[in-house]
Amino acid sequence: MELKVASVLNGRLSVRRTSNVLLDLFAVEANLMRSIAGWVARTGPTEIKLELVRQLYEDSRHADSLRSRIQQLRTSLSWTTQPPPAWRLAFDVLDAAPTVQHFLAALYQCLKPALCAEYRRLRRASDIFSDEPTLNRLAWILEEEEAHVQWGRRKFRELHLDAVSGVSQWLADYAQVLEDAALVGASSELPTSAQGAAGKHDTGFWQKEFAPLPRSVKDPRYSIVSKDFPLHPAIAATDDLSTSGGVANRLHRMLPFEYSTLEACSRNIFEFCDMPWRFYLDMARIAWDERRHAITVIQRLNELDSDVGDFPLPPWTAYEIVMSSDLKDRLLMLHRILEGDALDLYVQRVADLHARDPETARIYDFIEADEIGHTLLGQRWYFHLVGNDREQIERDSIRGWSSVAPKWLCAHEKLSLWAQGKDPDVARPREYVGPSYYELDRKVPIARVGRQLAGFTPSEVERFIEASSGGSVEF
Repeated sequence: MELKVASVLNGRLSVRRTSNVLLDLFAVEANLMRSIAGWVARTGPTEIKLELVRQLYEDSRHADSLRSRIQQLRTSLSWTTQPPPAWRLAFDVLDAAPTVQHFLAALYQCLKPALCAEYRRLRRASDIFSDEPTLNRLAWILEEEEAHVQWGRRKFRELHLDAVSGVSQWLADYAQVLEDAALVGASSELPTSAQGAAGKHDTGFWQKEFAPLPRSVKDPRYSIVSKDFPLHPAIAATDDLSTSGGVANRLHRMLPFEYSTLEACSRNIFEFCDMPWRFYLDMARIAWDERRHAITVIQRLNELDSDVGDFPLPPWTAYEIVMSSDLKDRLLMLHRILEGDALDLYVQRVADLHARDPETARIYDFIEADEIGHTLLGQRWYFHLVGNDREQIERDSIRGWSSVAPKWLCAHEKLSLWAQGKDPDVARPREYVGPSYYELDRKVPIARVGRQLAGFTPSEVERFIEASSGGSVEF
């Protein structure tokens, strides 16, 4: 005799029906995270770029909270299946929107409002006494999703998106796609578990069909460094930290790195479908942290009577340097090499500024603490892909630095020449023939404990210290 699972018991949803709805909502939130992540690097205006990062991080938290509740309702995450074609189409169309304006219009006029409606429907059908854990989750998730919609609709009006050519018709077409998708179903049956259907790690993600990796789109206020870019009046032929202009210049140099990292982590979420669920949460968290750093730096620039665009950007950023690589090398070069070395540099900045500019020193101090966590997370996923083969890790590190160094060092040389009133165009990237990654003189104190907390081995840290003319500090 086959036991039938009731969808409604005494006028309220059953466990099975609730869990099935939560499985669908998890899939929507997780794929919203991926779709938004795919648009971060393609979005220029700073405010919109940073807001998208905040929302993809919050959507990742929504998905994770639903995922944890699902497991408490007699449901295995191995029952998570890859959605049917019509369902996937709702996100594939969003990913391939003609412009960021089309994307924003569909996201905030159609998809997220529909998601909020499903949350309200589930909340009305749930019982506060028997299913309080679900209702507690729905309360804060719905509040954040409604805030997303309010922000998006305000932008829709401010940017006059309804007047953008083709947007109105595209919205109408997308609304039909969304209706056909039936993102949240009404099934009361046990999910059919198909071997491998959920992807390698029970996420239900599928491989995205996307155009070649987009260039990072920058805020129009930014300019690339050139001899024609006017020297900031507060900089007297130097970019040292003895003037407010010098401090502002150094802070401004941080912005490309913050943007590059949040863009790279967002693209990692979007492009790769077969990593463990925790990987996507970690990438979303790093991107969210970098967003906070960018906002903090911009606020401090304003306090120093400066702003975004007052100083030129380097011709290459970490995004352009690392993103043509596969995931393993991206994690290696961005987190192990570039963020790892930033730990030492930020410690030096705190020491340089603590007496003359304690507020900027405090900002560097908190950013350095976050970067320890980012380096650790990036290295963990790099190790996940290569195993604990220390010889390969050393070979990769040496090769990775040789790959990063030519453009990275040239970018900094160009900025330094500009700050000295010289022609930055004389600097050219050239084949790196200097010391290897482990023998490099970083010229600043090595953050001994900070490096170890970030996942470097004690022997690696000792090698960095031995090669550095700056000695070492604890943090």
